[in-house]
Amino acid sequence: MRRNGRGGAAIVVGGAVAKGAFAAGALAHLTLKLGEEGTPIRAVVGTSSGALNATVVAAGVRAGRPVSAAKELVRLWRDRAGASRILDADLGSAVRFGGISGSQRIVALLNEACARLRRGRVPPQQVALRVVVAPLAGVPTVPTSFEAVERFEARDFDDPARRGRMFQAAVASAAFPFAFKPVALDGLGPCVDGGVVNNTPVKQAIERQPDVTSVYVIVADPADAAIPEAAARDLGGVGLLTRLVDILIHERLVRDLAEARAVNGWLAALDRLVARRQLAPAARAEVIEALYGRDAATFRQIELVEIRPDRPLEGGSFSGFFRPDLRRSYLRAGWDAARSACAMRDRARAGLRRPARGQPSVRRSRP
Repeated sequence: MRRNGRGGAAIVVGGAVAKGAFAAGALAHLTLKLGEEGTPIRAVVGTSSGALNATVVAAGVRAGRPVSAAKELVRLWRDRAGASRILDADLGSAVRFGGISGSQRIVALLNEACARLRRGRVPPQQVALRVVVAPLAGVPTVPTSFEAVERFEARDFDDPARRGRMFQAAVASAAFPFAFKPVALDGLGPCVDGGVVNNTPVKQAIERQPDVTSVYVIVADPADAAIPEAAARDLGGVGLLTRLVDILIHERLVRDLAEARAVNGWLAALDRLVARRQLAPAARAEVIEALYGRDAATFRQIELVEIRPDRPLEGGSFSGFFRPDLRRSYLRAGWDAARSACAMRDRARAGLRRPARGQPSVRRSRP
């Protein structure tokens, strides 16, 4: 149902270990804003710590309470995300460098949070949840790939067995190597942090979601990932390893967003030709299907909105687990970034050109 004429929204939540609190703050503002606009959330996609955030928000959407779900996330990150609350030390695993902690405490937190959301009286809503994991043995159906997508639909939130699989998939996606033990999933074997293979899976946000016309991408890093050349020359050890991980994550996101914007541009050009009667609608469909191998009826322009901090967040990936003040600052930064991104989106929408009198209206690409 298109309550505001723009269709539904999808949210992609990237991972950032303890900086996942940034996404929780961003979601608090975003769910509130979308609710005020009457925009339904049709899909939520998460990777790494973003999978934990995505699972709770999707559960809230299913229960008709996305804003309450985001508030629950803020509370969890602020009050219960300290190292002593989430780490479950495993000496045997630590000795063999398999990970110093299990994930059962995090599963318990997810279970509690989602159970509280199910107590509402709002009719259940439709939503899709996608979680990316990295199977150490590889994807059984694609032996050369290590990116597996766990797919959950609205009804899965109502089934205890499927919810259990959902929570296991979420903590598997958040199992940062060496910090957390790999999490075993039936059919995939031991899995680790999905951010290793795809930290912001934009394509999963629109796959099989024909009503999604806007995608919000939440990333805890600023858009400018460059560092001074002198600093790059001095990298070594843990610093070099961290930088390599940043390169892998940012490069994949940049390419995914560039591809999405390129598709928007192609579609806008084709639509202009159709509007001018220089291209028949049937020919437009043929071009799309030839280029992308997909049904042209499901191919549409997507509004892309990135929610990022304007500067690097303070502290390392794990610092927030030991410093409550950092987690609170991440929450505030996420709220501010979402508010700023939504304001920019509103200005872009308001600035869309109006067609001259007598000319057909053509929808512009809004990257």
